[in-house]
Amino acid sequence: TQQNFASALGALAQTHRLATFRMLVEAGESGLPAGTISRRLGLAPSTVSHHLAQLESGGLIGATRSGRNQIYRLNRNGTRELITFLTQDCCGGDPGLIGTSGTCATGLATTKQAGSDTKRVTPTD
Repeated sequence: TQQNFASALGALAQTHRLATFRMLVEAGESGLPAGTISRRLGLAPSTVSHHLAQLESGGLIGATRSGRNQIYRLNRNGTRELITFLTQDCCGGDPGLIGTSGTCATGLATTKQAGSDTKRVTPTD
């Protein structure tokens, strides 16, 4: 539902959570223990636990216990569903046209800001 997607986007709308999400994307299937995430971010474990809970609540990550550690991993299905939701109407309903830069390969206009001027540009500009 849209509420679930809003929750996922809200979870990503914070710099430490976004960094954590990217860290788990890069870690792949092996995931990362909470302590490693805490050290890499330079944050207290309790703060990282809060951020991890937000990402988990948004359906973007999951955790499993391995001995004394919680191992956090990307929730591939939740992430895929969010990406599909965000791009389903792109490029006339063909999300396959989105280039790796995140712009539609067919020339959807984007907005660039240069100083105080705003200019409409296409990916070929």
